[in-house]
Amino acid sequence: MNDELAAVDRYCDAVPRSAATVEEHGSLRLFVPTAGSFHPWYARPSQQGPVTAGDVDAVIRRQRELGLPVSVEWVEGRPAGVAELCGAAGLEVRHHPLLVASGDELVPLEPQVDVRLVTEDLARVEAVADVGFVHPGTAVGAEGAEALVAQDVDPRRAARIASGHPFVVAAYVGGTPVARGSFTVVDDLAEITGVTTLPAFRRQGLGAAVTTVCAELALQRGARLLWMSATDEAVARVYSRLGFREIGRTGAAEA
Repeated sequence: MNDELAAVDRYCDAVPRSAATVEEHGSLRLFVPTAGSFHPWYARPSQQGPVTAGDVDAVIRRQRELGLPVSVEWVEGRPAGVAELCGAAGLEVRHHPLLVASGDELVPLEPQVDVRLVTEDLARVEAVADVGFVHPGTAVGAEGAEALVAQDVDPRRAARIASGHPFVVAAYVGGTPVARGSFTVVDDLAEITGVTTLPAFRRQGLGAAVTTVCAELALQRGARLLWMSATDEAVARVYSRLGFREIGRTGAAEA
C-alpha cells in the first residue's frame, strides 16, 4: 500500500509539468500554469522535508500575487501535518477517499449503452460536466438532456484533450451524451477523474460504464495501476464494486 501511495504521489507531481513551470517554496512545490494551460494547477509537498507554516504562507501569497486560486493538494501522510497547517492558515480543508486498482482487479463489465472516446462533440460532453457537478453525488434528479447548454470550449482545453491530457470518454443515450469521465496516463499510472452523470440518468450504471471504459483504454495505453479520488465514501462504494479498493485519502485546501 505504501508503494501505491508513493506512486500516486509521484503522479500528482508529474502530471502538471507538461503545462506548468515549477517554483519551490520551502517544502511546497507550486505549479504555475503556462500560457497553453487551461488548468490553474496547485501547490503540493515536494517531499524534500517537513512542510512548515511559513511554506504554506509563502505559497498562499504567491498564488494571490499571480492571480491564481489558492490551492494546496497532497496525499494524506506524505508528509504528515499538511492538513493542520492549511487549516491554521485559514484554508478550507477537504479529504477524499483514494482508490486504486490493477488490471486484474477490475470487475468485468459490458456497457449496455454506447460508451466511447470523445473525438468530436466536445462542447456537449463538457456540458454534461457543467450540469453533473452542479448536482454532485449519486441522487437522481430532474436535470436531463434538456439541461445541456453547449458552450464554446476553451481552445487550450480542446488542444490538451486532443493530446490526451486528459482523454475524455462519454456515454450516449439516443445520440446524446448523458455521462462523462476522463483519464490521464503518466508512465504506468493512470488517474480517472471527472466522472459524472446527468441527474435524470443516474443509478442506471452509466457512471460505472464510463469508468470501466476509461480503465480499459488507460490499460491499453500502458497503465498498470489506476487511481481515483472519490467525492465521498458513498461514491467510493460505487467504485469498489468495480474492483477499486481504498488505500488512503487525498487532501485539498482552498481559500
